[in-house]
Parts: sequence; structure tokens; C-alpha cells
Amino acid sequence: MALIQVTGYITDNLAPQTGQSGRPYVRFELLEITGSGKKRWTQYYQVWTWGYEEVDRLMKLGVKKDCKVQITGTLKLVDAYTKASGKTKQLKVALEDCQLLAEPVALLLHKPDKTGTDYPIRDLDGDRDVLPE
Repeated sequence: MALIQVTGYITDNLAPQTGQSGRPYVRFELLEITGSGKKRWTQYYQVWTWGYEEVDRLMKLGVKKDCKVQITGTLKLVDAYTKASGKTKQLKVALEDCQLLAEPVALLLHKPDKTGTDYPIRDLDGDRDVLPE
């Protein structure tokens, strides 16, 4: 096992659940985006936390789908099974700390529209137009 710190986005809304032993837990997927351009890739982590205090603290943070968070926890590589591919490997993190970095409304998830101007917008062509200094 290894200690890991990851900054990423929560892919689903959090839903506290109760295990067979009656102990509450929360499980969510965390999406990490690394690199840029052609060398950009995504990494998914399955994050778990157990216990009344831990689940309550996480829910009080107000984290939900598309929130940007930074987590710290213990990383494990475990065997998992999927219907599509059968046996596979999966990264699981036992959560120790979580910090909310940005809520979904604060993120620019779409391109801004250009309808707010009263004048026509034209592109400058550096070969034909004099560019501003």
C-alpha cells in the first residue's frame, strides 16, 4: 500500500450507504486528468470511506458530482470483475482527508456565448490587418 494525494473531479453524486455490518460508508469515483495535448490521459480511482464520523464529515463538505477535490488516502491495486472484460485491475483509495477546491457552478463547463455585444465581432487577420500594439 502507498499513501497518495490526488486532485480530480467527482463523477457521481455521493450517497451514504450502510454495509452488512451496519457500518455507514460512501463510495465514489474520482477522475484525475494528467498531462496536456496529445500526452493527456485520464485516471479513475474508486474512493471509499467508512464510519459515522468520516461519512458525516464528507457529506458536510458539500461535495457532489463535478466538484473538484483534493484527496489523501491509502492506495491499493485490487482485482475487480466487470461484465464486459471479466477480471481486471482497479485502483482503490481508502480516504483519509478530502478538501473541496471548486464547486461545479464555479467551473466553466461550456464556451461563453457571444450574444452579449451590441456590435459585430470580426476576427483580425495579421497578414491583411494592422494589429493593435
